[in-house]
Amino acid sequence: MLVGHGRVGSVVAYALSQAEIPYVVIEQDRALVERLREEGVHAIFGDATRALVREQAHCATARLLIVTTPDPFQARHIIKKARELRADLPTIVRTHSEQERRFLKAQDVGRVVMGEQEMAYGIAHYALMQMGRSDDEADERIAELRALE
Repeated sequence: MLVGHGRVGSVVAYALSQAEIPYVVIEQDRALVERLREEGVHAIFGDATRALVREQAHCATARLLIVTTPDPFQARHIIKKARELRADLPTIVRTHSEQERRFLKAQDVGRVVMGEQEMAYGIAHYALMQMGRSDDEADERIAELRALE
């Protein structure tokens, strides 16, 4: 279940599609939902904090919840409501601040992705490779940084 199909969610959706992994999109932009449906994507118009919308997305049987909405309060509410239905639901959530990342980690959200941090990892990885390190070695350095989170 993918909540949001904007700049971040659309990239995630593309990756899932390319890997032939089925997914459901919940999106609040009606025109975008209609376009996605025309493209054959299972898309639901509405607010993922609403029970009926989560029911239409089959949240109870979802294998993963991906929250890409930029609004931290909405993201918190979506996760809370989904976990009331399925406490064991693996979750990935987007955030923009270190404070929110710490809060979500304390709530035992599976993976919290902070855009600026991921950008820094990407830049560091590329810099290491440009300075003669192998892709594997750059991966190891980034893994070390991630372990410090």
